Amino acid sequence: MVYDIFISYRREGGKELARSLKSELERRGYRVFLDFDELNDGIFDRRIMEAIDASPIFMVLLSPHALDRCVNVDDLVRREIEYALSHDRHMIPIDPNASFSGFPPGTPEALKKGLGQYQFSEIMFGQLFKVSIDKMVRDMIEPLLQQVGRAASRDTRPRHRLKLRSNADGRICIDGEERAEIKAGKMASSFSSRTMNHDVFISYSSKNKTTALAICHVLEEHRIRCWMAPRDIPPGANYGDVIDKAIVSCSLFILVFSGPATLSQRVNGELNLAFTERKIIIPYRIDETPLKGAMRLILNQTHWIEAYPDAATRFGELVEAAERFLGRSVASE
Repeated sequence: MVYDIFISYRREGGKELARSLKSELERRGYRVFLDFDELNDGIFDRRIMEAIDASPIFMVLLSPHALDRCVNVDDLVRREIEYALSHDRHMIPIDPNASFSGFPPGTPEALKKGLGQYQFSEIMFGQLFKVSIDKMVRDMIEPLLQQVGRAASRDTRPRHRLKLRSNADGRICIDGEERAEIKAGKMASSFSSRTMNHDVFISYSSKNKTTALAICHVLEEHRIRCWMAPRDIPPGANYGDVIDKAIVSCSLFILVFSGPATLSQRVNGELNLAFTERKIIIPYRIDETPLKGAMRLILNQTHWIEAYPDAATRFGELVEAAERFLGRSVASE
């Protein structure tokens, strides 16, 4: 049997977390080995080693006290980790709910050094579970599987093919973005995943509305189409449904980051959806509020535009970033 991922865990305190993790990864098309489910013939050592050998990715779930018994040479979790390290598996230590507080006293140095050289993945087993899995898949699992020649991204959302024939050489552009070249008398095609009416979604707290409107004005002066609430919500429309569709339809998500934004349930919801939909996110920071909590999980690897104390001073940089991510120089068109 060939697997993509082996999950190592401590049954006490980790069994249900491991099963939830396995279920979500399998739902996304990954082949996952979890010993509690797979082993039923009593041949533990051989089957475990074969499963680790067959899995390029080795996850160890660091639930509370998961490593406490690793002081014992015959501890099963310790043996799994040591075997994976000695066979050059790609390690992903899982920090559930950001609860890992460090290696317990007595943990073998080789174990600490081996796990400590890898980036930990924070998985939030709650409202942000799928969002944190998305981040791990995008930043860790897919790049690792591609390194070893396994299946690429499992994003299977439907896409629509556009076919054109022309009597002259030219380019196929969709919403201002060049998608393909076309030669005279030849058929050319391009894919489009959705119909779009705007380029940018602007997310902000109502307390920062003035700044958000100024950002919108500057971008639209440069022919970058913006969507923001409540300006673009039709009368009588369902607020949540319209915002959902607007985020799904955008190419770029701009977050006006501030203290009030971090406390806004609506802004947090919009950011979560943008991340789940794999949108390009640009945080435009207008005060010195530290990044923490759920936003830290999503934004800690994202390039920021630091725009305080005067938010207007970095509008030019924001326009340039938007043009670059949209794949065109709007100002010169």
